[in-house]
Amino acid sequence: MRGFRHYLRPDMRSRSKYDREKVIPSPKGGGLIVWLVFASGFAGLVYQVLWMKQLGLLFGNTSHAAAAVLAAFFAGLGTGSWWWGGRVSKVARPLRLVAWMEFGIADGRAHLFRGA
Repeated sequence: MRGFRHYLRPDMRSRSKYDREKVIPSPKGGGLIVWLVFASGFAGLVYQVLWMKQLGLLFGNTSHAAAAVLAAFFAGLGTGSWWWGGRVSKVARPLRLVAWMEFGIADGRAHLFRGA
């Protein structure tokens, strides 16, 4: 069985544990970031349930409504990955970009489901 060094970049395999920690520092407030990502995922699941209820009114509570919601979800994941895949590496502060995108998504959701 191979050790973890196999998965490191070739220029980091020869470095000691302490040198690697200096090269790849952990972000400040890492625990907060984890909880924010968790909350974002939970909110996404809540809104997926809201979409299921909204499309249930259109299609009836059938597998067609569930299929439409899942298809839209996976299409959004694929499109976002394709669009941002090459661009995010050019951003100086990617975590700030993610935060602004989350604010935009939350703002859109608040206006869309205001009466739900």
